[in-house]
Amino acid sequence: MNVLVLVRDLPWPPNTGARLRTLNLLSRLAHRHRITMVGYSRGDGAEYASQAEELHCLVAVPPPHQPSGLRMHAQLVANVASPLPYAVSKHLSIAMRQAVTALLEEREFDLVHCDSLPLAGYAALATGIPKVLTEHNVEAELWQRRAKHAAGSLRRAFERMQYVKMRRFEASACRLFDHCIAVSELDAATLRTAYGLRNVSVILNGVDTDLFAPTQAPTVPGRLVFTGSMDWFPNEDAMHLFASSIWPEIRRRRPHASMAVVGRRPSQALRRLCADKGLLVTGEVPDVRPYLAEAEAVVVPLRIGGGTRLKILEAMAMGKPVISSTVGAEGLAVTNGRDILLADEPAEFAEAVARVLTNPGLARSLGARGRELVERTYDWSAQANALHDLWLRVAGVARAAHGAPVSW
Repeated sequence: MNVLVLVRDLPWPPNTGARLRTLNLLSRLAHRHRITMVGYSRGDGAEYASQAEELHCLVAVPPPHQPSGLRMHAQLVANVASPLPYAVSKHLSIAMRQAVTALLEEREFDLVHCDSLPLAGYAALATGIPKVLTEHNVEAELWQRRAKHAAGSLRRAFERMQYVKMRRFEASACRLFDHCIAVSELDAATLRTAYGLRNVSVILNGVDTDLFAPTQAPTVPGRLVFTGSMDWFPNEDAMHLFASSIWPEIRRRRPHASMAVVGRRPSQALRRLCADKGLLVTGEVPDVRPYLAEAEAVVVPLRIGGGTRLKILEAMAMGKPVISSTVGAEGLAVTNGRDILLADEPAEFAEAVARVLTNPGLARSLGARGRELVERTYDWSAQANALHDLWLRVAGVARAAHGAPVSW
């Protein structure tokens, strides 16, 4: 089929959960379908030519300017009067609308797959073409959690307003599509009950179990690791919580413990806090696997989030024991005490970490069973096959209803 895929960001480098998911699924489908991908990129796409050669066509669109400092705060204030949530409006651009319009005029597509909720309105330009939306998170739920944990009444009121706007936008946007994809059964149930959606399927997140595999590299005694894009608010919030409330409890129990925070674009505030508490902050790295290899355990203390965490799947694939909050492991088919340890209160989380660091047998058991879980359930190839089947089904059903042929 001819498939138009809209992504918020072109998936190179694959250094966020959304990019990893997009790249792993589409690279496995590119030999079965003629995929045209359009997304934001600061370059013209030429630098990705070798990585994108499997695709039929790649269109890079200049991203909207994202202000910082006082100008960003001015935009936040102006957003109060907008019906759109800020997390949507900041990703809209005339250039993206023009690029999508031009592609729809120049080529015939059998299916449009929107891989980012803020771009839903551009997918809607494809009138008469079957459309699919991927919900990487239930976005309104994520904003509801942000409001719950916001510090200060003003910020809490603003984020509560963003939650209300996002819930309204998400509900209407999802109804523009013939089918919606969730990344977990939990998210699928939320989409059905919260928004009354009927056509919802689950395509799980996954992990490349050949790329992420146990190694013989020695671990650093007492080393803990957290991986993730630090410019994603839930990750930064988790590390602020960890450094302030959990890390002191861990050091009290295990004074030799050390911690590496691995991921792109950490804020200066987080760098200062981690430096004060004795945590290593790496910034962006070309490959997280060497850091995971050094870890005796991987921690995921998220209290805000949606979808499912690829960082947990990657750690498990490498045979590492994982200690997570319940929100951090939400949506994954894990069992507390078997393939993961779950804890939410700082003292309980620190105690779970101490158990793993002082009990090699427990660490080995959690790591081995985590590896078994991802091999059994979270292989990218199986998820790509499921997406292929869904594309065929949605395109076939919609085209049959309109009496139009599909260009297989």
